[in-house]
Amino acid sequence: MKQRSVHIPDVKQEFDGVDFSDSRLDDRCHLIVDRIKTDPETPFPQAMGNDNDTQGFYRFCANQAADMATINTPHFNNTARRIDRTGETIVCHDTTTYAPASASQEDGFYEVTSNTYGLNIHLALASDAETGLPLGVAGGRVVDPPPAKEYSDEQGQKKKRTPQSIWRDPDKQSRRWFETVTEVEERVEAPETLLHLLDSDADSYEAFAHLCGSRFICRLKHNRKVPVGDEQSDPRQLFELLDDAPVFMERQITVGPRKNPKQPKRKKTHPSRESRLAKLEIHAQEVTLQRPGDLPKSMPESLTFNAVAVREIDPPEGCKPISWNLLTSEPITTAEEVTAVVDNYAKRWRIEEYYDVLKNGCALSKRLPESRQSAEAVIALLIPMAWQLLWLRQLERQRSTAPADLVFPKQRLRILRARLPKGTLPPRASVRHVLAAIAQLGGHLSHNGPPGWRVLWRGYKDFTSFERGWRAAQGD
Repeated sequence: MKQRSVHIPDVKQEFDGVDFSDSRLDDRCHLIVDRIKTDPETPFPQAMGNDNDTQGFYRFCANQAADMATINTPHFNNTARRIDRTGETIVCHDTTTYAPASASQEDGFYEVTSNTYGLNIHLALASDAETGLPLGVAGGRVVDPPPAKEYSDEQGQKKKRTPQSIWRDPDKQSRRWFETVTEVEERVEAPETLLHLLDSDADSYEAFAHLCGSRFICRLKHNRKVPVGDEQSDPRQLFELLDDAPVFMERQITVGPRKNPKQPKRKKTHPSRESRLAKLEIHAQEVTLQRPGDLPKSMPESLTFNAVAVREIDPPEGCKPISWNLLTSEPITTAEEVTAVVDNYAKRWRIEEYYDVLKNGCALSKRLPESRQSAEAVIALLIPMAWQLLWLRQLERQRSTAPADLVFPKQRLRILRARLPKGTLPPRASVRHVLAAIAQLGGHLSHNGPPGWRVLWRGYKDFTSFERGWRAAQGD
């Protein structure tokens, strides 16, 4: 870990400066945050503590002014400042579905899967490229429903929209990928320090055209035709072209086990598997993409990027071979650079962990909002809290021997010692000792392996509760 102060985030500060242009809403937002920040998985009525504040919470969430842009702007800006202090930063972009059991079309939700209503959340999680510590959510949105593919003309007859009209629609869902990149880059002082990691849903010529000038790695979904050499009339399928691209290196990795997914569509793309040792070849070369014929000529005729392909050699019979096709702005002139592309893209799992913490650690998946508006407000309130939980787990994973006061100021360290049995923390405690002590307060047993975020959060809740009592007794 870098030798600089990385004090445990104070979630309350992530709402400082929230501005609804109504002081009553500002005050209500701060009261809600103060009630739920120490235990974001507690049911809201219980966290609010009384009927008046519970009703105030529900009125706040139902207010049209309580949207993600307003609630999370302070957190997005704080994340940008942390990025500016950090330098090289990984920004993971991804979309997740939130489908509460109470959701219906009448309440403003839209169909996210067959006969299931909810909404999609798109966020960009920033993390320190060197240490992996999450710096916060740098931008995002609740995704608007997809535009209708049909419309009624003046006579009331239904007609299909043309590809050009769909492409020009400012509300189409695919715009979230490149618009969020732009949103994040406009907040920071040095956009060139950001490396954006994008899922295969971002694979579109339009997105890549907008990403020119940004640093990115995107997993490809479409096996489009690409020109070979100078002969525009001799195109090849991109993935097959990458099969024959120069091999820069071979490596072995351990592939973890995977359960059979519940969603029918994911059963084909992400089938169950046993753990195994996989041998990989990594290919790379420059590629040129041609503008699809249904896109307007105002877009560039062609785009040139680098491509990296990961191929599994001799997979076991019956196992789907590992195959990644990555498009990137990053250089690929050496084996080290090609390896960096693959290793950096592998960090995209961080945002999947973040969504797991948001849905389970903050109990988003159990919430039953009354409307899409209420759902957006609840999600926005929980976004910084999920970041704090993820931060604790990532810090513990580093097992850092750096001095403890990098995480806990000296006064908090004294309070932690007072909470623990005498001798638990050594005189010169490290960050690792502090996190182990917090996990112990959460009920963790050392022989059970590294603690997860749930036990760390339980321990941190125990400590902060003790800390409040200690400070009250001291008149602090």
